Amino acid sequence: MLIYELSQINNDIPKAEGISPRLASLLYARGARDREAMELFLHPGEGQFLDPFLMKDMDKALERIKRAVAGEKICVYGDYDADGVCATSILYDCLKSMGADVIYDIPSRHDEGYGLNIPAVERLHKMGVQLIVTVDNGVKAYGEIDRCRELGMDVVVTDHHRCDGRIPDCCAVVCHTREDDTYPNGDICGAGIAWKLAEGLIGREAAKRYLPQAGIATMADVVPLLGENRAIVAVALDMINKGDCSPGIKALGRVVNDKSDAFVSRDLSFGFGPRLNAAGRRAEPPPSDGGGGHNSFRSGDGGTAGSYKRPLHSAQIPELEPRRHRYCRSKDSRKVLPTNAALFRKRRSADGFRQVCAGS
Repeated sequence: MLIYELSQINNDIPKAEGISPRLASLLYARGARDREAMELFLHPGEGQFLDPFLMKDMDKALERIKRAVAGEKICVYGDYDADGVCATSILYDCLKSMGADVIYDIPSRHDEGYGLNIPAVERLHKMGVQLIVTVDNGVKAYGEIDRCRELGMDVVVTDHHRCDGRIPDCCAVVCHTREDDTYPNGDICGAGIAWKLAEGLIGREAAKRYLPQAGIATMADVVPLLGENRAIVAVALDMINKGDCSPGIKALGRVVNDKSDAFVSRDLSFGFGPRLNAAGRRAEPPPSDGGGGHNSFRSGDGGTAGSYKRPLHSAQIPELEPRRHRYCRSKDSRKVLPTNAALFRKRRSADGFRQVCAGS
């Protein structure tokens, strides 16, 4: 960790009105080295969103997807963690709004593991899928993408994981970690890239409705909150607090923050994120949704969304309770404090949990 002494950088810190020397030194340590950068850090907003076409292959990806929307069957292939679920929700709903014949597939953590796999590829081929668009995975799925090509299926990869010096042989690979990519935001998450793709497909104003999902994923995936990432989270929080988000997010928000306080970044990282992640770790769900709770975010009405929120909340309890137990014991080593019984009143049966996870 770098330690900055005020005396060391005092001459470099700009005299910004309304920013104390102490705060300025902290912002300086975060990389905000001039007044404009400090203002942007303190007041992030839409002006910090970058042009999606700065990403390598974005034009190729959009061209192939738009061609598929005109009459081919598309599958959005996601991941079972919070980032992958949010990314799947963003792109699936975006393509639905464009009138596409689209399905989604989120692999089972327990039965299939992470990313594309040959059985899934062959299953999707039998279902008539002609284009697979990956979100939050795919940049190292060389063999699986080769199999797609053998079966006559095209693939567009969107991912944020590190490349290993080569990229898959497919229609487009939208991944900022490519050696030949110069996208300024080097820490964008998978749902962030899915949102940039949606922005390219339907325009920024129309794609803004997916920013709450992108904000939740940005916090849950623990990427640096700088620049565009910081702006995504700031705008997402503003929209969630105004109720300008999907019924699914509203419903889940009522158990994340049951005191009706204003949502803050902590609610995204320690409220929404863990519930989505915990659901993806359960063994019961069928492979069609991997337990990620994607249905909750894409639900179009409040009643249906409300039926999803409690199973998602309950899915977190088995993981939450051991940590809660250790915390209570550490607070007073002489006795173990009782857990909050109210927490258990929100449990639901496995059938309710499967309702969340069932594919469309």
